[in-house]
Amino acid sequence: MRFPMKETDLIIKLFKKRNNHKLEEIGDELVKIYKRRQFFILFLYMFGNLCLKMTVNSCRIKASKLHIKGRRRL
Repeated sequence: MRFPMKETDLIIKLFKKRNNHKLEEIGDELVKIYKRRQFFILFLYMFGNLCLKMTVNSCRIKASKLHIKGRRRL
């Protein structure tokens, strides 16, 4: 899935702030970007090899409440 440049930059900024943000907070921001979509969205984080899978309907991350760390896969 390709992202327009603005949205890609926003996603990168959100992940750079990951030390102080829980997955749910980052997910909520991403849901705001893609609120028009009604299906699963897969985000591949290019720096940390991190995948977030989420639904817009529930606005919940299908992971855990762990903080995002380095190259950990969820």
